[in-house]
Formats: sequence, structure tokens, C-alpha cells
Amino acid sequence: MYTMKKSILSVVFLGITLLGMSQIETQSKPQGTPQERAKKMTQRMKVDLKLTDVQEKQVLDINLKQAEGLEKLRIAQEEIKKERKTVIEEREKSLSTILTPEQFEKLKTLQQERKEKIKEKKKN
Repeated sequence: MYTMKKSILSVVFLGITLLGMSQIETQSKPQGTPQERAKKMTQRMKVDLKLTDVQEKQVLDINLKQAEGLEKLRIAQEEIKKERKTVIEEREKSLSTILTPEQFEKLKTLQQERKEKIKEKKKN
């Protein structure tokens, strides 16, 4: 009975974690390819700054280089997030085998409270 509760608690926690992470990832993905983003940015700059055709070409090259660089960084960050998530899940799984269900639940509550405090500090 004790291990059954632990298992159920672990599965519920894992599901909530995965759901939250998928929503965060969906919100942070940029729209379009680097080429599309660079072209859109260049078009805005052309209108706002009244760029010449020569300037437009040069600005497009610069914007494309930046967009491609940022895309590489975004991909690297996604990889780091996945690795971080795996490490955290492994820790949670290990802790759930050691702690009682009450201790594990208290740990989750304390972690959530800390997250909320950090969010509040970031707001202010």
C-alpha cells in the first residue's frame, strides 16, 4: 500500500511537471524560420528608416546572421532544458523512494512556495 501511494504520487507529479514544461516551451518558440524573421525585421527597418536598396541588402545580411545565431542559441537552450528536466526527474524519483509520502508532499509544497517567492521578487 505504501509503495502504491508513492508510485501514484510520483506519476501525478511527473504528469504535472511535463504538462507545465510543454506549455513553457510552446510559449517561448519564435515564429518562422531565421530567414523569415530576418526578412520581416529588414522590411520594418526599410519602412521606418527609409533604407536605400543597397542598405536594405546589407541590413538583410546582418539581420540574417543575427537570426541564425539566435536560432542556434535557442536550440542549445532547448537541449539544456531537456537535460535539466531529466536530472530533476531523476532526483525526484530517487527522493520518492527514500521519503515517506508525507515528507515527499511537504517537499513539493516547500518547493512550490520557494518558486512563488522567486516570482514575486522578479515582479518587484
